[in-house]
Amino acid sequence: MVNTLADDAPTLPPQPDAQSVQISLTDILLAGYLLRPVHATTLSPAMVLLHGYGGDATDLLAPARLLAQAGYIALTLSMRGWRGSGGSDDCGLNQVTDTVHAVAWLAQQPSVATDRIGILGISQGGQVALLAATQTSDLKVVVAYKPVTDIPRWKQTTTEPSIPDYITNVCDNDQTGLRSPVARVGQLHVPILLVHGDQDTRVPTEQSVHFAQLLRDAGQIVELRLLPGATHSFGGAGLKQAWAWTMEFLNHHLPVTYNT
Repeated sequence: MVNTLADDAPTLPPQPDAQSVQISLTDILLAGYLLRPVHATTLSPAMVLLHGYGGDATDLLAPARLLAQAGYIALTLSMRGWRGSGGSDDCGLNQVTDTVHAVAWLAQQPSVATDRIGILGISQGGQVALLAATQTSDLKVVVAYKPVTDIPRWKQTTTEPSIPDYITNVCDNDQTGLRSPVARVGQLHVPILLVHGDQDTRVPTEQSVHFAQLLRDAGQIVELRLLPGATHSFGGAGLKQAWAWTMEFLNHHLPVTYNT
């Protein structure tokens, strides 16, 4: 079956300020929203945004709007298996290939600066974002909030009771290594920003701390920012600080340039 959604699959609601999009893949459709800057340059940098487990493209409309206000083209995606998109959640396997195709789709859109495309992912979306950057040279920066980077270690250390069963049922197979960014450090050659709460036990903080050290040891460009007192849910103040770090990072590594 090609390019399918179940007849009763929940769809994404229309948004007054965003274009609803569907990206056709070999076996499914990916749904999301495309937002363009009000004050567009001739060519604008672009960002792909990926939600966390159980979420969808609507979750990242707020940061997408902030990016559009700052001059970026923003594409928010529902990953495979989540509202609006076809298929089943696969713990960062086909979801990575899907994202690479979405990046290629974005690069073909009008006014996108193809040499300035980045990606931001949250939790599972952070895992997928990091892995996608190992499979395409189109991505120039990665921002990952509280990402899963080492699935076997995550299974051992999380305090969320449902996660070990999820890993056993969905993640554990002969391709488990493909799902862990720690196994792909040597393939990451772009600037990376990691933001994590220092009290996160759902996706323990060490997932970012250890990964950042591996990147440094490999000579990669990485910034690790820890939010004091924050759990997996950053909270209002934590999100505000994380966004300030994100924009500082993007302004340096993926800037908006205006014609004069």
